[in-house]
Amino acid sequence: MAIRNSLYLNQGLFIAKYANVLVALWDGCDANGCGGTADIVKYKLGMEVHWPDNTENLSLKAVSEFDGQIAGLVHHLFVKRVSVTNNISPLLLTDLPQSDALAHLTPEVGELYAYSYAGNENALTDFISTEFIQLLSELRFYNSYSASESIDVANTFTAPDVDNGLSISNPIFTLADDLALIGQQKYRKLIKLFFWFAIAGFTCYELAGNLVNSEEGSWVILVTLLSIIACWRVIRYAGKNELKWKYQLSRGVAEAMRIRGFLNLSNIPPSGEPIIPRRYRSHLPLFNHAIAITEIDWWRSSADKNLDEIRDTWIGEQRSFLQSRLQLGAKNLVELLYKRPLYAALLCSSFSKKCFILAIGLGAILLCSMLAQQIFNFSTLNDANNMLMMIVQYSLMVGGVVALWSELFGYESTASGYSSMEELYARAQSLLKGDMTSAKELMLLALAREAMFEHVNWSSSESNNDIKNRN
Repeated sequence: MAIRNSLYLNQGLFIAKYANVLVALWDGCDANGCGGTADIVKYKLGMEVHWPDNTENLSLKAVSEFDGQIAGLVHHLFVKRVSVTNNISPLLLTDLPQSDALAHLTPEVGELYAYSYAGNENALTDFISTEFIQLLSELRFYNSYSASESIDVANTFTAPDVDNGLSISNPIFTLADDLALIGQQKYRKLIKLFFWFAIAGFTCYELAGNLVNSEEGSWVILVTLLSIIACWRVIRYAGKNELKWKYQLSRGVAEAMRIRGFLNLSNIPPSGEPIIPRRYRSHLPLFNHAIAITEIDWWRSSADKNLDEIRDTWIGEQRSFLQSRLQLGAKNLVELLYKRPLYAALLCSSFSKKCFILAIGLGAILLCSMLAQQIFNFSTLNDANNMLMMIVQYSLMVGGVVALWSELFGYESTASGYSSMEELYARAQSLLKGDMTSAKELMLLALAREAMFEHVNWSSSESNNDIKNRN
């Protein structure tokens, strides 16, 4: 009987763990034994659940009550029991704290409850409720973006060349990866358009000072104003269409699934401890949702894996990718700008620095020339001074444009993240020898968390560098 009850309990807890909202047709009373609806509802609301002795499933057990990793929302639809026994008492869910964030989601039928620790605190209730609202927002945005691109997953999806730890969820991963590439290309085109307008505006602005009160000056000022308007329109377009956010969200979904897929490949079971750092959870709940989807693949086909396969498929491929991005060289301009962040960061920094040094040096020469002209009345220096002034202006302009390009593409932060992750992957690769042990499992789990932290940290910095924030 204990085994049977445990199976019922585990089945219900599995559903509760992976449901964003648990819909419970239930009379609101406690169960006679283990594994009833009451246990599943209590689990989802953060209350304690007891397995029969020696039948506990660690993959379904919450390891921390810090943030309600497993718990969430319950939509309670009240139903009456066919037969009522006297020893069943109500759980009185009406005593649970309510969340203001869910006020506009009040269902027409039944009651909606959020996670509640001990039934008398609302800090976690508000956190889980706000996270759910954000998840709905990100899901709508992501699904709308997916529909707008009209990618036929059924026709474009092909099975991966090697096992990536994904089975049923692989088409979802493929779609996210394709959407990320599409969003990235569109955003890059927008950045290039912005810089063409900006360069035209800067160039004409520098010329305008020398052409005041002339017909040529009027045209130069007109082009300057048109360039400013065009840049403003590009920024408005970027903000309205959220091109970078589409790219970031899709890339985050793909990376979250890729990382959890590698854990599946390593046969590391899910746990209540989050892979995404807790401080990012309320801002990026769709990433956590993607991880949960990928975890289900582990439940479908968990099996022992060879460490050599894990080392080559996961660690080896990731190291090869990171090393390629950290190379100090490029075959062409496209590769330099988009696939060599370290090299691009060094070149941009060096070029901008040289431009500023040149401007300072020529500025000093210009100052000396102007002083000599005033002291000795050298009128022959007028043309030379004008030329020097123009070179100083354009040196500062070019240096500033290159620095802005580097900032918008986040070369330095991306290269720094790649470098730190390559070091961790190298260390893991050297340690993955022999048989799989609990220590190696913890190491791979820690590596996955580090990789996910690096990505969400990149997402945060990229949001700050979005062109829509330029005024």
